[in-house]
Amino acid sequence: MHKYLVLTYLLTFTTLIIHAQVSIDPVFPTADSDIVISYDASMGNGALVGTQQVYMHTGLITDKSSHPNDWRYVQGTWGTSDPKVRMTNQGNNMHQIALNIRSFYGVPTDEKIEKLAFVFRNVDGTIVGRAEDGSDIFVPIADSDGELKMIVYSPQSRNNIIDDFFLLSISLALSDTANVRVFDNGTLILNTLTNNLDTTYTLSGLGNHDIKIVADNGDTSLERSYRYVITPPVRIQSTDLEPGLSYLPDDRAGFVLFAPNKENVFLLTSHNDFLVDEKTHMNLDTLQSLWWVILDSIGQDSSFLYQYLVDGKIKIADPYSELILDPWNDKNIPIEVFDSIPSYPDARTSGEITWVRPKEDFQWTAVNYQREKKENLIIYELWVHDFLESHSYRDMIDRLDYLAELGINTIELMPISEFEANESWGYNPSYHYALDKYYGSPEDLKFLIDQAHIRGIGIVVDVVFNHAFSRNPLARLYWDDNNFRPSPDNPWLNVTPRHPFNVGYDFDHESEATKYYVIRCLSHWVNEFKIDGFRFDLSKGFTQKFSTNNSQMAKYDQSRINILNHYAQALWDIDPDIYIILEHFADNNEEKELVRRGMMVWGNMNYAYAEASMGYNSNLWGMTSQSRGFDQLGLIGYMESHDEERNMYKNITWGNSSGSYNVKELDIALQRSELAMVFMYMIPGPKMMWQFGELGYDYSINRCPNGSISENCRLAPKPIRWDYLQDPNRKALYDAYSFILKLRKKSTLFDNAHLEASLQGFQKWI
Repeated sequence: MHKYLVLTYLLTFTTLIIHAQVSIDPVFPTADSDIVISYDASMGNGALVGTQQVYMHTGLITDKSSHPNDWRYVQGTWGTSDPKVRMTNQGNNMHQIALNIRSFYGVPTDEKIEKLAFVFRNVDGTIVGRAEDGSDIFVPIADSDGELKMIVYSPQSRNNIIDDFFLLSISLALSDTANVRVFDNGTLILNTLTNNLDTTYTLSGLGNHDIKIVADNGDTSLERSYRYVITPPVRIQSTDLEPGLSYLPDDRAGFVLFAPNKENVFLLTSHNDFLVDEKTHMNLDTLQSLWWVILDSIGQDSSFLYQYLVDGKIKIADPYSELILDPWNDKNIPIEVFDSIPSYPDARTSGEITWVRPKEDFQWTAVNYQREKKENLIIYELWVHDFLESHSYRDMIDRLDYLAELGINTIELMPISEFEANESWGYNPSYHYALDKYYGSPEDLKFLIDQAHIRGIGIVVDVVFNHAFSRNPLARLYWDDNNFRPSPDNPWLNVTPRHPFNVGYDFDHESEATKYYVIRCLSHWVNEFKIDGFRFDLSKGFTQKFSTNNSQMAKYDQSRINILNHYAQALWDIDPDIYIILEHFADNNEEKELVRRGMMVWGNMNYAYAEASMGYNSNLWGMTSQSRGFDQLGLIGYMESHDEERNMYKNITWGNSSGSYNVKELDIALQRSELAMVFMYMIPGPKMMWQFGELGYDYSINRCPNGSISENCRLAPKPIRWDYLQDPNRKALYDAYSFILKLRKKSTLFDNAHLEASLQGFQKWI
């Protein structure tokens, strides 16, 4: 009672002090108000501390937003010095901008504005200011209905972790005078009549403290809740559990996170409304740097969500999640593709969440499937997004007979692990262990693989372990916000890349933590999905030797050979027949050594075959393993992949001519493509084609959705032309492919690495 009286006395004479990362003047604007927005760069994630010129990136949440994170009327051109969103530096890390809400955003009068949405950036967008947990920043907007409104500036976070006693700051503003009551675990600690509040209260006593703020003006009652946990010292206990989720006897589950040198980790679950809890304060195995906790009543038939909260501010899904939820991209996945994705719990947490579904045994039926010998692989590389209008694994099953009739024996899927956004080739990975939901469910993928195996077709998956992108949990656990890159103590990622071809953030493959992560992820794909092999993207990047150009990077690197052999052997220990394919393009002696050890390497012959197809002088000898001195047929030759300009586009754009014979004419261009195909598949060894090459696909790799050509559109969706099958000349090309590929399958001639041929000049023979 004495403490209650002191607090009431203090509140009588206080004025409002705003403790906010973003504040608005006036505090309760309407949609038509002139306002001043103030941003404190020292708060939130603190990424823009010391930045002289800050830019606001902003939008609105309205009554027409499809979900609580659905920004509308976005303002600001990212990565530019856009004057419309340039803020004025006020000093001391404070930045301001003045605007009229409705006119600035261009909102129709019949659309209700509910919140302003923000992130902040430096001029090129490489450093981004966000909320402390990495989420977007939202500020509510009042409507003119006269109802009571409340903005709570402090506490700022729903979850708070503290040591020993703590001076709790309570700061809020009300649009009208109201009775304000504050409770700590149900006990009233403050009761006052005010329209603003700025005070403190001492929290003490180990364990959970549920702080509830209630404001009531007689007409409207508003309530906000916050959880504080005063933690005892971390419990030091060893564990024999592996990182990730493990099911244990008696409906128990173990949760383990590898996170060296962190102070505390809490498990947040949908079972406890994503609140920190003394019961989910994780133990620490100091010898292994493993944080762990075991929970009861979670069996394999459970469906739930969970995250880790690290050091009170870093929220991540489990690095070994099989599926994740995110608040940005899941809403764009059609229900026809994946029909059971749970709603994201926007009001309770932020960031990616691990989604656990009941474990069911998939009934595999292709039990007698045997993989083709690697020297006879005919690989069909495809991007599900541009192969089918539905972008789904389910509908791909309907095209398996088409591919089997074509004569291919292996499908190579471009990356299918969780990547940032949806409209992507997938080389921007965020969760290497998780299946990206955009193409369908795990059961859909398993069914596709099983049906492919029934038809004698293997499935190879493109994996991206050169790098991770910034949403990857391994990056976020050890992150330098000020420089927007991994911090020096990151166990997996280099602070700066070691080679010039890197995108995203570069893995240190000499780190034991990285090796464990890569092998754990690869093993999961084999054991869970019966994947037949992997194509390692940019495998030449698996090096710690620093280089600034390709010639330096490509030099023979024994450490890189050892790393790749380590990964390959780990897979062969699971299944000795798994295909290991490398996009390597390194020194020939290094590739020769990798092939000798049982791997295969990509052989890019796009330029030479395009020149031959267009009718120019060319040399196709590089398609042969003999040209490389390989003692095995380990060179996967191709004249097209996802990464090169399409040969038919080159034919009709730059084709040669002689008299009435003009390669630019479609029918001639298709015949030239057929001839090039024959001179590719008549050469022994594994081969690869890019999707729709068998139908003479003639859209540029750089085609934009509006039909123009630009390198900025390289990853943009391309037209899906199954109607090409109705064109007799294109169907003839398909039939020619099918004839040659079936001839290869019937004859043992192509098992022999020896080849007699003349593949230079204008006249060639085999």
